[in-house]
Amino acid sequence: MTRRGLVVVFSLVVIGCTAAPKRQTNSSTGGDTGEEGGTGGGSSTGGKTGTGGSPGTGGASTGGSPGTGGASTGGATGTGGDTGGSSGGEDAGVDAAMVKDAGAGDLAKDGTASGPEAGGGGSGVLLVTAATPTAGDTALKNKLTAMGLAVTMADDAGPATAANGKALVVITSSGMRGVIADKFKAVAVPVIVMKSGVMASMSLTTAVANGQDTETMPDQTEIAITDAASPLAAGFPAGNVKVYTAASRIVAGAPAATAKKVATVVGMPAQVAIFSYAADAAMVGGFKAPARRVGFFIHQTATLSGDGLKLFEAAVNWARQ
Repeated sequence: MTRRGLVVVFSLVVIGCTAAPKRQTNSSTGGDTGEEGGTGGGSSTGGKTGTGGSPGTGGASTGGSPGTGGASTGGATGTGGDTGGSSGGEDAGVDAAMVKDAGAGDLAKDGTASGPEAGGGGSGVLLVTAATPTAGDTALKNKLTAMGLAVTMADDAGPATAANGKALVVITSSGMRGVIADKFKAVAVPVIVMKSGVMASMSLTTAVANGQDTETMPDQTEIAITDAASPLAAGFPAGNVKVYTAASRIVAGAPAATAKKVATVVGMPAQVAIFSYAADAAMVGGFKAPARRVGFFIHQTATLSGDGLKLFEAAVNWARQ
């Protein structure tokens, strides 16, 4: 064969080789079509079956390689598309579940963050009473418990160290003033004081006759709100609020000028029935409050009304913040 003939034959071989891949590429368009196939999972056509959920997996990767086998392999490409679609659907389902779970977790965290207890402080409360608690003491204990607080009862002779680790100390009016005296004056825990004489001993008020604060005659059922903007006013407007269901005494006193005065004895504006000191505020005699302090009106013989309980709850919440 001449040299010219060899060149012609070689050229024909080259042309034939380059033409075959074009046919393979055309048959692999079944995989490409599969990427756009959408939801035709039940179809026997390989192309349309290609992607049930994830186009990239069903069409381009899985479907593409079998497609190189030509038209007869198009079915295999279709099967590959089915597998890819199923896999993509499962992945999408997992992703959706993860998003849903993450959202639920965030909501739970936020719910927990809205504060499970009013006031935001700890839950331990030391309730200091007489050795034999009165009905009024029990009512206060029940109210504190209903607020979700853990109440420890302690009689007036107990040590000040009983306040260690507590979020609040409440000294009721039933204990003996000479026994309680100033034992809780320096504790770095918020304290609500309802005992006349103890208020003065703890520098909350100015002492009057015999070292006692003021107690009214047992003929009172109301107090007068004077600072409606204070959180200790429990949302009541300025004016009289019925705090007892029946007549009893109001415990009050004359706090320092640094105190926030919230309510007074009706008709006696100098006798303050609800007042507070912020932590580190200078109280009577210049003594600085180690933590929040509240003077509160409840007498041991009294039965609180619903509004009286609201004011008590407001005092507890403020003190614990």
